[in-house]
Amino acid sequence: MATGGSPASGRSHRGKFLMIALVCAVLLVGVGVFVVTHTKSAASMRRQQASAATAKFLRTWADGNLSALPAQTVTGSAAVTQAYNTLDLALGLGSRVGGSAAAHATAAQQAAVLPIRVQTGEPIGSGDLITVPATVIINVPGLGTWRDPITMHVRASGSKALIDWSPQSIAPALKAGDHIQMTRTVPTRAAILGTDGQPVPAGADVSALVGTLGAATATQAKTDPTLRTGDIIGQSGLQASSDATLRGAPSGNLTVVDPAGHVVATLARWAGRTPAPVTSTVNATMQAAAAQSISHTGHPSALVAIDTTNGAVLAAASNPAGYPRALLGQYPPGSTFKMVTLTAALMAGRTLTSPTTCSPTATVNGQTFHNAGGESFGTIPLQQAFAVSCNTSFINLAVSLPTGTLASAAKLLGCNTGHSPLTVPSFGCSYPASATGNAYAASAIGQGTVLTSPLAIASIAAAADSGTWHQTHITPGAAPDSHPLPAAVVAGLQGAMRAVVTTGTGTAANLPGTPVYGKTGTAEIGSGSNPPTDAWFAAFRGNIAVAVVVEDAGFGATAALPVATNFLTTVTH
Repeated sequence: MATGGSPASGRSHRGKFLMIALVCAVLLVGVGVFVVTHTKSAASMRRQQASAATAKFLRTWADGNLSALPAQTVTGSAAVTQAYNTLDLALGLGSRVGGSAAAHATAAQQAAVLPIRVQTGEPIGSGDLITVPATVIINVPGLGTWRDPITMHVRASGSKALIDWSPQSIAPALKAGDHIQMTRTVPTRAAILGTDGQPVPAGADVSALVGTLGAATATQAKTDPTLRTGDIIGQSGLQASSDATLRGAPSGNLTVVDPAGHVVATLARWAGRTPAPVTSTVNATMQAAAAQSISHTGHPSALVAIDTTNGAVLAAASNPAGYPRALLGQYPPGSTFKMVTLTAALMAGRTLTSPTTCSPTATVNGQTFHNAGGESFGTIPLQQAFAVSCNTSFINLAVSLPTGTLASAAKLLGCNTGHSPLTVPSFGCSYPASATGNAYAASAIGQGTVLTSPLAIASIAAAADSGTWHQTHITPGAAPDSHPLPAAVVAGLQGAMRAVVTTGTGTAANLPGTPVYGKTGTAEIGSGSNPPTDAWFAAFRGNIAVAVVVEDAGFGATAALPVATNFLTTVTH
C-alpha cells in the first residue's frame, strides 16, 4: 500500500517557501526605500546648490564685482553685467564694473559700507530648475531704503547650479527692453527767520550766527540716508544745527519705463519731508546797524548786542569778515572786567560809598601797577573809583576781599562754565580762579590771564540791567541757564555804571532820552613801558546790552564808545 509524506514534512517545506518570500519582500522594500531616500537626497542637494548659487550671485552684485556675474549664469552673456551696471547708475550707486569695491574688506566692514544687502528664502522645486525667493535691500543714496522682492531661477548644469537669468531677476515688472528710472526731487531749503519773521539777510557779518551753506562731503552724506554727496547743507551756525529742519528731505520715485518712455510700474516711492523755517533771535535791523557801526573803525572790531531780559543774541558783527571775533575772540577785557570785581566787593558787603584808595601805583609781589595817565585821586568812594576806572583802587580792593570772592563773582557772571555759551562755535569767559599774588591783582582789572569774548562782556552788562545772568542763545525761548544776582549787586552795578556815563570816563555816551549805563575798558595786549591796547566799551540802554572791542586802538572812551553809541542811537531811543 502506497504511503504519502508526513504532515510534519509538508509544514517544513511550506515554512521555507514563506521565509524565502518574506526575505524577498524585505529586499524589495529596502530597494524602494533606498530609491526614495536617494531621490530625496538628490533633490535636497539641488535645492541647496540653488540657494548657494543665488546667494553667491547676489553677493557678487552687492560687492560690486559686476564683471564676475555672467560666469554664474546659464548663458554667460555680458548683458547681465550691463543690466546691473545700468541699475546701479539709476540708483545712484555709481558704475561698479571692473572689480569688487569691497574685495579686501572684512565681513564686518562690508556690512557697514555696502549699499546692498540680501536675504534668501527657502528654495522651491525638486527638478533641474529650482526657484529661490529673495529680498534685496538697497540703501538708495539720498532717498532711503528700497526692499526689492525677487525670484531667482537656478538650473542644474552638470555638477553646477547656474542662474537662469532674465530681467525679472532684477524686478518682477521688468521686461526685455525696459529700464529702471529714478527721479529725485530736492525741496527748496527753508529760511532762517529773524525776530521780525522775515529771512535774515545773508552776509559775512552774520554768518557766525546763522551759519554758512556748502556741498555735503562723502563723509557727511553717510550720516544721513536722505543726503547725497554734493547736496547743499548747513556747514556752521544755525544752518548746521537746524539742518534737517531747514533742508527737509527729498522725494523720489523708482519706476520701470518701457522703450516708448511710458512708466509701466512703480517699484518704490519716497514721500520726502517739507522743509520748515527756523526762527532765530537775530534782529535784522540791529544786525545791519551793528555791521555799519564797526565798518569805519579802521581796526579789527566786533560788536555784540543782547536782549537783557532773556540773553537772546540780537546781533553779532565782526570786521573784517572771515573770523567771528564777536563770538570767538579771546581778549583780555581790561577795565570792563571791573564790573565783575565790583560785583565781588558788593557780595562781600561793600557799598558804593565804601572808601577806596586810588593811589598813583599799587605794588603786589614786586609788580607795580599804574593808573591810566598816572592819575591819582586819593581816598574816594567805590562808585567814583569805578566811574573814573581807577586801577589801583580796584587792585587794593581785590586784595582786601575774602579769598575766593572774586572767583565766585566771575562764575556768577558766566565765567568758567565749562561749555561754550552758544550752540554755535563761541567762547565765553575764562577767569584764573586759583591765581594769587600779582596774578590775582592783575585779574581784578581784567589783565593777566583773564580772557573774554565780546559776547561774554555783553552778557555781563545784560545781567547788570535785568538782575539775572542769562546764558546767551540764538533760538527763541528761555535761556539754557539763568540765575539771579543779589539785589545789592544789581543796585550797585546800575548805580556805578550810570556814574560812568554821567561823571566818569564814558560821558560821551550820555545820550538824550533813555539813560545809558556803561563801562569803558582799555586792555594792554603787549609788553613794555607803553604797550598797545584794545579799546572796549560795554553798556545797556533800555533792554539792549552791547559790547564793543576795537583792536589795538587805544582808549575805550575814544575808540570803542563811539561805536557803541552809534549803534544804540540807531536801535534805541
